[in-house]
Amino acid sequence: MLAVATAIQPDNIIFVMDATIGQACEAQAKAFKEKVDIGSVIITKLDGHAKGGGALSA
Repeated sequence: MLAVATAIQPDNIIFVMDATIGQACEAQAKAFKEKVDIGSVIITKLDGHAKGGGALSA
C-alpha cells in the first residue's frame, strides 16, 4: 500500500475494514495509519455480526 500511495499520491485514502474482526479493528487501523495518511474510514458488515459494536467502540 505504501508503494501505491507513493506512486499515485492520492488526495484521499479510504480505509475499508470488516467489522467482524471486532476490537482488532483499532490495531489494524493504527498499523495502516502509520504507513499512509488515511482520510476516510468505511466499516462494513456492522449489521451481520455481534462484533460490529466492538469495531465502533474501539
